[in-house]
Amino acid sequence: GASAPFVVVAGAAKVSNLDADKLDGQTGTDYHDAAQLTGLTPAASVYVEQTTTLTGTQNDVAPSAGATIILRCTGAAPVFTGFTGGATGRRILLICLGTTLKVSDQTGSSAANQIVCDSTNGQIVGVTGMILLVYDATNSRWRASMIEPGTPISYTPTWASDGVAPAIGNGTLAGRYVQRGRTVWVELNMVIGGTSTFGTGTYSWTLPLAAANADKIRLSGEILDSGTAFWGAFARAGGTTTAIFVGSGGSTTASTGQTVPMTWAANDALRLGGEYEIG
Repeated sequence: GASAPFVVVAGAAKVSNLDADKLDGQTGTDYHDAAQLTGLTPAASVYVEQTTTLTGTQNDVAPSAGATIILRCTGAAPVFTGFTGGATGRRILLICLGTTLKVSDQTGSSAANQIVCDSTNGQIVGVTGMILLVYDATNSRWRASMIEPGTPISYTPTWASDGVAPAIGNGTLAGRYVQRGRTVWVELNMVIGGTSTFGTGTYSWTLPLAAANADKIRLSGEILDSGTAFWGAFARAGGTTTAIFVGSGGSTTASTGQTVPMTWAANDALRLGGEYEIG
């Protein structure tokens, strides 16, 4: 049967009704080379690939010329606040090949170079994650239009209390999370060690990003009383802070503490997970 129409837009040039069979066997990398478009010569490249080792906060970054830029970011944890050269429909695809990659929401760079994100926290992705920016000339801003979160990002929760603070000692306490717009998926794991101490009062654990408000946090999980029992657990916010308190033991009022839902000891564990909304 006949192949579907194929359209290539490159700068001011527009090539339409190209038989897709002419591109059989070509890879995405090939398309930016005009020679690969048999018998056709676009006025500008379909896309341009660029690698950057930038780290830390970067304002008003100047990418290569081209209608679409694929920017491979190999540096550790760059934070981009904006890019120069915005024009109607221009695109920048950011790919994280370092540790994390973040774009900030409307801050840092000159106004016309700034980025609009769904969340005021901006957008962060892990290794192999991607963020597609498309320029909105009407509002003079880049917009984060597509997000692929990549590998979950590790973070270290803080284990605290409203009394004497506990300490993890030689136990383990680790978390990881994924952000997609205003939704965050989080997982938290804690295993008590032989030198852990338990303090006093009601326990709390911090989230990787601040919740939009206290009503947005609803996580679930389990508490292991090693060798004895499992307890169901749920998490709710402590006011409007990022801290969460864990209810347990089948009670809607008891929150986890030194002796709730059991007396904590070595090899006991807490596991929590779920999604919540950020601002």
